Amino acid sequence: MGKLVLVFASGLGLGLVLGVLLSGPLGRPQSTAVLPPLPERTSERQVRPGDGLPVRVSRSEYALKDFKFEEPVNPAVPEDARTPIPLPSRPVSAERESEPRPSAKPKEASSGNIAALPSEAPPKPVSAPVAPVEIALPPAEPDAPAWVRNAAPSETVLGEPMIAIVIDDLGIDQSRTKRTIALNGLLTLAFIPYGYNLREHVHAARRQGHEVMLHLPMEPVNPDVDPGPNALLAGMKPEDLAERLDWALAQFDGYVGVNNHMGSRFTAWEPGMRAVLEKLRREGLLFLDSITTQETVGYRLARRMGIANATRDVFLDHDMRREAVAAALAKTERIARDRGYAVAIGHPHDATIAELAEWLPTLKAKGIQLVPVSTIVRLTNPSG
Repeated sequence: MGKLVLVFASGLGLGLVLGVLLSGPLGRPQSTAVLPPLPERTSERQVRPGDGLPVRVSRSEYALKDFKFEEPVNPAVPEDARTPIPLPSRPVSAERESEPRPSAKPKEASSGNIAALPSEAPPKPVSAPVAPVEIALPPAEPDAPAWVRNAAPSETVLGEPMIAIVIDDLGIDQSRTKRTIALNGLLTLAFIPYGYNLREHVHAARRQGHEVMLHLPMEPVNPDVDPGPNALLAGMKPEDLAERLDWALAQFDGYVGVNNHMGSRFTAWEPGMRAVLEKLRREGLLFLDSITTQETVGYRLARRMGIANATRDVFLDHDMRREAVAAALAKTERIARDRGYAVAIGHPHDATIAELAEWLPTLKAKGIQLVPVSTIVRLTNPSG
């Protein structure tokens, strides 16, 4: 009997040792098999169809804390991507009328080098700068679409340049997510659906006054770049695409709409983008095209379908050096001053957070207003 007990104990001990060796270091699963979401990570989530979709990367925070999300591209924005904001006109002031108007290059008189007098033809009217006009966006009605009901309140002054700063990829790195939420300025924060503690972070962001978006993972062109679990892939069957989209939209609420995470392949696939936009239409959500490729059909299709939309103007931190981020913010200011508004997208990198912390307090003195994306959408979309 004693020998049997000894043999059993030895076998049990050997099994435990082998189990530890095969599983690898604690907290870091070595298997590449399809894994379901861990219960402790999904307990906060509302269960809807698709919530049990498989996850194909490790869900440990160790594995995702340094995850690289960006595609190694920075495409130029197509010329037709911008929608002008109609500004109110005003008469030219008396002071302005008394100012000398610019004239064409003076002609030389035939009698010498004295410039000839201007032509007797009436001068063309000179447009004056538009006076800032304060506007109050109407409060959301109970039956208003979700992107209006969930919009962050903001005071808007037409005639002053507007900038919307969108920070993507939130919800993965917990510390950087919290630091971004704590920034003092009205930002638009885009949370990725497979992040952690999303409802808690979204609540904190809205309480801080920020606007919230869903950062929807989509397939990139580069097959070596992983968009993350349950990304929308070009060529997917409609039922699979719908299941993944439902899963993403169910991870938290209170958002105004969706912008694409990666997606240089998927946003160029019209059948898939049409399915996504149809779903956003039904849910009353807006679409911000991050423009990760000039081949995107997203914003053009959204316009044809009458869906509230906007487009990105500047990526802030493809180059993650602080001086590069500062230069990108300066470029954003120039676009806003030149065209009335600008939308810039950044990420919760240390350099970006640090630069924004210094830049945000300077805007008021520069005569630039920080607005949520929804404000620009309401001013640039006729249906808004």
